[in-house]
Amino acid sequence: MGLLLTTYLRADSLPLAQQTEEQVLGPDVVAREIDHRDQRRGQRTSSASASSNIPHVAALSTELPVHRLDAEHYSRIVDSGALDQQRVELIDGIIVQMSPHSEAHARIIRRLTKHLAGAAGGSLSVQLPIQVAPDSLPEPDLALVDEPDSADRHPTSALLAVEVAASSHSIDRGRKAELYAAAGIPTYWLIDVPARAVEVRSSPGPAGYRTLHTLEAGDKLSSPCDGVAELAVDELFEGLLL
Repeated sequence: MGLLLTTYLRADSLPLAQQTEEQVLGPDVVAREIDHRDQRRGQRTSSASASSNIPHVAALSTELPVHRLDAEHYSRIVDSGALDQQRVELIDGIIVQMSPHSEAHARIIRRLTKHLAGAAGGSLSVQLPIQVAPDSLPEPDLALVDEPDSADRHPTSALLAVEVAASSHSIDRGRKAELYAAAGIPTYWLIDVPARAVEVRSSPGPAGYRTLHTLEAGDKLSSPCDGVAELAVDELFEGLLL
C-alpha cells in the first residue's frame, strides 16, 4: 500500500503535518518498511563492496592492425601505377609521404648533382630507391651507387647517401640514418637547409653511425670518392633565400 493511498484512508485523523509516520501507516506497515529499507541498504552496501574488490581491467586497445609491406610487394604496387604522381617511399614496411621541394631544396639538389656527376667508381642516382632492408626502400635525394646496374632489383647500398632537409630533419636524422648505417653506406650527408650546415656521418654500424661532424660556413666537405673535389659549404648555400 502506497503512502498516498494510506493518507487518504486516514484523512479523518490529525492533520498530515502533525502525524507521525507510524500514525499514518500503522505500526505493522512501518516495521515492514523499515525492514525493507534495511535490506535494500544492505544490498547496496554489499554491491559497492563487491565492486571495490573487482580487479582493474585495462581498457582494450582500439588501434587498427597495420599491414606492413615488404620491398617486393611495394614494388608491385609501384609497377601497377597506383602510386603514380605520389612522392612516397617505403620505410619499415610503411608507405611514407615525402616532403615537397622548396626552391632552396631544389637548388641544392641541382648544385650537388653537378658537383657529384664526375664521381669515379660510382654512378650518381637522384631520388631513386635503394633497398637498404627487406621492408625499406628510401629514396635519398642523391646517392653514389657502386653496384652494377640491374634490371630486376634496386641497389642495396652506396658509397654516399645525401638527404636535403628543409623540414624533414626528424626522419632524416633518425630512422633514415639508422637504415643507411645498417646497409653499410660509409658516408651520409644531411644538408640542413635552415641552418646552412652539413652534417657528415661516417663509420656505420648496426646501431647507427659512430661519427658525426657538423660543417658550417668556412668549412669544406671532403671528397667522398675519386673524381669529386672538395666543396665549400658557403658555395653550397650561396645566394639561397631561406
